[in-house]
Amino acid sequence: MNAMRNGFLILVALFLLAGLATGGRVWYLLLAMSLLLTLASLLISAFAAWAFAYTQQLSKTRVTRGERVEYHLTLHNENALPYPLMIIRLNTPDPEKNRSLSLNLEAHAAQSFNEIFNCPHRGRYDIGMTVIEFSDPFGLFSVPFNMRNLPYFKIQDLLVLPRITKLPRTDLQSLAGKLQRSGRSLATEDASEPFSEIREFKKGDKLKRIHWPASIRQRRLMTRQYDRFDEPEVSVLLDLSSIDDRPDRRLDDIDRICEAAASLSALILGGGQTLRIIGSASPRPSIQARSPADLSKLLRWLAEISFSGSELVSRLLSEQLRQPDRHLVIMLILQQKDPDLLQVLGQVRNKMIEILPVLTGPVLEDAAYIARIQRSGLRVWTYRGDEVTG
Repeated sequence: MNAMRNGFLILVALFLLAGLATGGRVWYLLLAMSLLLTLASLLISAFAAWAFAYTQQLSKTRVTRGERVEYHLTLHNENALPYPLMIIRLNTPDPEKNRSLSLNLEAHAAQSFNEIFNCPHRGRYDIGMTVIEFSDPFGLFSVPFNMRNLPYFKIQDLLVLPRITKLPRTDLQSLAGKLQRSGRSLATEDASEPFSEIREFKKGDKLKRIHWPASIRQRRLMTRQYDRFDEPEVSVLLDLSSIDDRPDRRLDDIDRICEAAASLSALILGGGQTLRIIGSASPRPSIQARSPADLSKLLRWLAEISFSGSELVSRLLSEQLRQPDRHLVIMLILQQKDPDLLQVLGQVRNKMIEILPVLTGPVLEDAAYIARIQRSGLRVWTYRGDEVTG
């Protein structure tokens, strides 16, 4: 098409030069006919863009990474004139494999397409038609038309969730048991909790909590002691730093760290603990989950979170360590080497805080860095896409 258009433009220029040089009417007539042909080509393309009708639909709007989704597109021509050549650009869930469809559509006709798209990476994607190029029957001009300029156009939205890896039973028991053993019993003023013992009345105790039968037997005031089980608050610190050193594997690395967070979150919630995931970006993105019912909300959050942070996880860890007296389990999910992490780990003095480093992605290739973390006295867990080991 480019060669035909260039040849046509050269011919128009020759008609114009010949008319100016000789003054012959035949050259101006040929020039006028060429301009009319150009106008007709543009009008035909504009008509096709204006009268164009379609329907498009996805079989699912939410899938898990690795699944497939079906895309259905139907093009309609309800006019008396045929449409010229159309080239339709399709967005797919794999940005490296966007597709194109070429067709001519006769008058009062329709044509349907069914495409199967793979979903290789987590994230939110605009699926379907984005740009249509209309070409005139003479092959002179191609008019691109952005579908987003249409007021009624609605892009098909697809959310690809990270997968949850079913962790091996041995690792599951080890990690879940470590979290469960971290609980402790604390005295509380909440009378709805069961009382564990009866003790001697102290100044400041409420009179309504006096245990009168025991007080009569002991001949002194005795009061009920209420206890609650203090479950650890699990904070998952997620490394959201931009992965630029391996651009060819960037999406795979992001998938892996998201699936590490999703799999470990499912483990924690299944064990009865609550958790909060905090990302190493500014402002701090975070999400809290209290039960397995919150897992779908957490997966959506992981599917849409941006990995463009510039802060180190060590800074986020320092903020958590400065919290007042709290019973805390901190799980670090690292994908890249953090040069300040070891220094921060050496400052942990609170025995109520436990730290569980989980390494995945590019950092797994740095054996020396992993050994340095292990020498700090921490057990290091690794996630390689199908299991968590430590």
